[in-house]
Amino acid sequence: MYLWRRLSKAFPESSFKPIVFDVCDQPAVLRAVAVVRSKLQNQHLFGIVNNAGIGLCGPSALVPIEDVRQMLETNLVGPLIVSQAFIPLLGGEKSLQGMRELQFDIVVICALYLF
Repeated sequence: MYLWRRLSKAFPESSFKPIVFDVCDQPAVLRAVAVVRSKLQNQHLFGIVNNAGIGLCGPSALVPIEDVRQMLETNLVGPLIVSQAFIPLLGGEKSLQGMRELQFDIVVICALYLF
């Protein structure tokens, strides 16, 4: 929410809207895509802020493997699920109107604290 407030102040003419969902829950991600698609009115989406992540602290010999798996799921697999789901709205679907970039970059920033 902090990033949303900063973006709204930096770009007051824009309509940034946060959508909160579990990036590891593919059906939830697809529901979010459907919500965004309905609001776009057949236009392309300009961008997404794919901001999710968790970190772990402690000696690697003592960190529970299930915690590591959850961290990898959230920090690695989750952003990939989100990116793949939103690619059609970001320019991958030719039937949508508006600016359509033939090439776009997906940037994911993660901080991992394991060791």
